[in-house]
Amino acid sequence: MISFFFTYEVLDFDQFQPFTMYGSSLKIICAMLLHITLYNELQNAIKMLTFLKRQKLSRSHVKGRFMNIILCSMQIIGPIFVLGALIVTMGQEGKFSLIIKLYVTLGFVVNIDNLFASSLPPSIIRNAKILNSSDILIMKEDNNTCKMVIQRMVKKPRLKIIVVELINLLVNLWWLLVMNF
Repeated sequence: MISFFFTYEVLDFDQFQPFTMYGSSLKIICAMLLHITLYNELQNAIKMLTFLKRQKLSRSHVKGRFMNIILCSMQIIGPIFVLGALIVTMGQEGKFSLIIKLYVTLGFVVNIDNLFASSLPPSIIRNAKILNSSDILIMKEDNNTCKMVIQRMVKKPRLKIIVVELINLLVNLWWLLVMNF
């Protein structure tokens, strides 16, 4: 949302600056640095989305799984929009100091969730490390392939199961799009 409002004033696309040696190189360097900053966040979100897609849960945990998938999706979409906003806004800015301010501001906005995660209590961080090292959270075989989802829909054709499995199909489609982006 912030990246949209960041570019809202320049959405007319009528203020693009001509290419100059120093200005263009600074814009390219800022875009590359933000891309490097966002890469790890995107990779972690894609891994988490893959884990959640493959997960087999009881029916009582379905809502939590879908909420986590939505959060992962926001973590994937956010950096892409921020990078696009930076590129569009930098293309219409001619002053070097404002180009650097754009980079710093959007880089800070993207890292707010990391700042929040670093402020968690030590017990939560310790538990996360224990879980990660215990090999409990291993990606096993995919329990939500399209074939398996359709088989579950046909096996028990109740409205609630059909809705859940249709959402699973949408998650499969979303995962396919993200993995091939």
